Order: sequence, then structure tokens, then C-alpha cells
Amino acid sequence: NNIKALSVLCALASIVNAFDVEPYPTFRFRPYAELTAAQKAAAIKLKYTEETWNQPGAAGIEYLSWWYYLDTESDYYDWDGDGNYYEPPNDPGFLAAAQTLGFVGDTAEDVWDCWQTHYYYYDWADMVKYDLASSWEALGWYEARWDGTDTTKPDTDSMGYNALSNAQKTAASTLCYTEKIWNYKVLPFCSDKTGTVNGQSCHYFSLDISRCFADPSGANWKHCPNTCGACDWDLSPVPAPVAAPVAAPVSAPVSSPVSNQATCKDDCNFTFRLNNFEKDVGCRWIKKNIKQVDKRKNAYCINPSIAAACPATCNEQCANTPGFSYIKEWNGETAGCNWLLKNNSKRSARMAKYCPTIGDKCVSSCGSC
Repeated sequence: NNIKALSVLCALASIVNAFDVEPYPTFRFRPYAELTAAQKAAAIKLKYTEETWNQPGAAGIEYLSWWYYLDTESDYYDWDGDGNYYEPPNDPGFLAAAQTLGFVGDTAEDVWDCWQTHYYYYDWADMVKYDLASSWEALGWYEARWDGTDTTKPDTDSMGYNALSNAQKTAASTLCYTEKIWNYKVLPFCSDKTGTVNGQSCHYFSLDISRCFADPSGANWKHCPNTCGACDWDLSPVPAPVAAPVAAPVSAPVSSPVSNQATCKDDCNFTFRLNNFEKDVGCRWIKKNIKQVDKRKNAYCINPSIAAACPATCNEQCANTPGFSYIKEWNGETAGCNWLLKNNSKRSARMAKYCPTIGDKCVSSCGSC
């Protein structure tokens, strides 16, 4: 694959879980209004807006790995603003902008890929190679699900953070998900305190989230609220709280069976306003992050106008055929329907090549924008 050799990850756990100290990307999780002029300019260079900056997970740049920007020859985000996305960029400026935002030093790549992308762009083989697979497996993912051959989603995909087990929360922390990031919350986030509590740093608690609640006084999670998922908890002296139940997600409306593929086409000119802030997006946004798709569908596909304009995304009758796979012509490997959409820069070419022959099996993917 195209993944370049990453820097040494022998201390990966200590790198990505120490929320209270660097290299936790503190600039990235500061509200936009608190950034310096130089940091705002760097964020704009990376195609952030104030809204997408304040909503981690909303910007397209947060779904591609560090190596992509440094090694690719395509002008993926149209850095030079000429409308050509497939030329070598004249002035990408990615590295300088990333460094201004705190992604510097030997661990910059690892911090970016964990906190920005949560390794979304990695192949499963790389998850195994860098000892990340076990964390995703704890959250219900495995190779067939990751590459889209198995189109089912794990239960955790539609669960709020408080509904996860402590083991699942620990796995999420290894993948740089805090409670706020997992629950798709808007900045500001809370911060862990510096130093130690009961002789331990917040990193120690991130390695096993159940340790957060070992002290009945709540001293551990009060000292490390970001690590322990306790940003919104009452800081008065009370026993460790019990996780609140999470309401079952609301299913998207189901229409009558679809008679042909033409009915399962998203309207690529349609836009709608996000719930959390004033930003308009299209049908494609709902499925842009495969690990957030169920949450987004539950939140937006219940809207009749969105469901009508985005049938390939919202209508269960437009689903891909479970378990269907086909042979990729260029390397002879098998792929599932979701592979068509996995790379934003290549999805149009993939759909044009494969959908004429597999469109009846990959109805949702081939009907997407």
C-alpha cells in the first residue's frame, strides 16, 4: 500500500494517551476565538473554517493521514485556489501550517494520525503492524468491516461514550478519542490538571479507564476529567458516578421498496444546515466518516426533506447487498461496496469504473454523491 514508513512507535501508548502533557495537540482543541492570528491563518491554510475548527471531526482534512499531504502529487485541497485538484500543488504549505498548529518534532506524524484522523485512512494491515488492531477490535471492528466487505456496523458505532464499557473506553483512548471527541461535541473541551493524583499521572488512568473510579472520593477523575470522560460531571465530593443510560438511536424512516437504481440517487445539489452550528452540508457529509455514519443518519435522516433528497444515504431500501464483493481490476484484490467511497479524491473515478457493472449490488454506494 501507499503508507510510508512511520516513525518508531515503540512508545505509542505513552505518546497518544498522555492527555495532560504534550504531545496532546493543545492548539487543535482550543476554541477558534482563542487562537493567535498566525494559528488562525494556519487553520485557514488547511481549509478549516471557524465552524469546522470548533467541531472536531467536521473538516475534510481530518480524514487523511500525515503522509498523504507530504507525499501526494495531487492538489487535493486546491491549495493554490485555481480549481484544479489533480495538479502538483504550487504552494501546499501543509507542513508549515501543521507546525504552526503544534504538530512538530519526531512525534508530529503519530500525533496527527491519532488525534486528527484516529487512523481512519490506514489499511487493516497497518492497524496490525502498529498494534492498533486490538483497540479497534475491542470496539467491534475487524478487517472485513474495516475494508467494507462486511457492511454491518459494530454496536459501538451508534453508542454514546457513557454507554461504552471501561474496556471499550480504554480502547477508544488509545485511538485518541476522549468523551468529547467520541460524542462529536463542539469546543471548548475541558483539560486535565498537571502533575499527579494518588501518585499517578493521567496517562496511567488512560491505560485502564476503570482506574479513574478506584478512589471513592472521585479524586482521580476530578484530576483527569478529559482522560476519564468526566468533563461535565459534578466536581463536588461524591462517589464515582454510574454511567448514564443512552437512549436507543432513532431509526431513519423506511420508504416502500425501491423499484430501480435511479430512485436511489442522492441529490448532489441539496444542502441542509447542521444542528450544532450554522454550516450547510450535502448528503455526502452524512457518510463521509464511516465510523460516524450511523450517528449522523440517526440525527439527520429523520428529517423528511433530508431523507427525500438523500435516498442512497438514508433509505434502508437502497442498501448495498450485504457481503457482496468484487475484484478490483488494477490489483486483483477483492473489495466491498464501501471501498468505492473510501478515498474522497478517487471516489468519482471508482464509481464511474465499477458502478455500471456492480450498481445493482452496491445501490447505496453507487447512488452517493
